[in-house]
Amino acid sequence: MPVHNVEAAPEPPRSMWYGSLAEARPTATAGPAFVVAAPNALLQVALVAASIWNRYLPHMEPRYFHVEYNSSLPANVVGQIVWPCHPPPAVCNVSVDPTYGAPLNVLVHEFGHGLGLPANSVSGIGSTVDSGNHWAPESVDAREIMTETIHAEPYLALYTLRAMDPDGHLGCVGDYQCKGDLVCMPASIYDSPGACERRSETLISSAHSSDDMALAYAVGVVGACAFAGFLILILV
Repeated sequence: MPVHNVEAAPEPPRSMWYGSLAEARPTATAGPAFVVAAPNALLQVALVAASIWNRYLPHMEPRYFHVEYNSSLPANVVGQIVWPCHPPPAVCNVSVDPTYGAPLNVLVHEFGHGLGLPANSVSGIGSTVDSGNHWAPESVDAREIMTETIHAEPYLALYTLRAMDPDGHLGCVGDYQCKGDLVCMPASIYDSPGACERRSETLISSAHSSDDMALAYAVGVVGACAFAGFLILILV
């Protein structure tokens, strides 16, 4: 089987998951990405990487990921996967450079390949997906997590998620780029473009966890105001 490598960002990286590593969701143990084994120091990061994919992907046959540190990777290579690691239930062996500052970025990238994305799969405005699920990009965003060199601040594009779809997909930034009765649905992750589809048929039902925090913040503000009003009523 071929070995796939991903290179480090040229500048100090920042994790693509802005919250804490404690945000591993229940979806980390359900869906297409399963973590079979990982060192304790990597386990939580690997679970978050799996949960990111599982949260946004449609139902697929599961892939199992065995994650390990590897200090002998080639120069500037920060991640490696023996790829492809299918059909299921084959185990995907993933290696991470222990000195790299954002192992989550590496794991999300390599898990993407393990889930079936081809090497060099990237996103870009005007991109389509051919019959082999390869991107044919008109332009490429270097920040996209599936590019061959990890950006310092990568994101998971809606285009990339759609590469898992058996049907061709046209990304968009406005309705004018969509055909027929399709509209550009702006459901996106980390500022990624939208998808041409019929209303209420988005692949992604919820966005980043910051949305959850925004809801919690709103509830907290309303609760605080209500409590303050109650105290004023009592004091008056």
